[in-house]
Amino acid sequence: MIPEHQDDKSSVLDIYAITKENVHINIEIQMANKNDMKERTLYYWSRIFAGQMEKGKAYSDLTQTITINILNFRLLKETSMFHTSYHLYEDVESFCLTDVMEIHFIEIPKLLVQWKRG
Repeated sequence: MIPEHQDDKSSVLDIYAITKENVHINIEIQMANKNDMKERTLYYWSRIFAGQMEKGKAYSDLTQTITINILNFRLLKETSMFHTSYHLYEDVESFCLTDVMEIHFIEIPKLLVQWKRG
């Protein structure tokens, strides 16, 4: 991903794909915890999502963008699940605002613990 402005940070995506249904998928593998994974994820997601917009294109033409993060460290202390996924839901009644945002975290250390337990 090329920065939009000279002072922007550049980003390197591990895997970026667009399906035949025009779903944009970013898969990133992180070996070390730099304590910025949540923010990094939202940054990558937003750049890919916004990158779909072209002059003259309608906002309704923007399609689903999925970010999958495979982590070699524990990120979420709130859960022992190795795979967590996130969408945009209303806080009280939990209905989905839109399906364009989907974020996954796969935490390898938690996966190994569950695998060893059988």
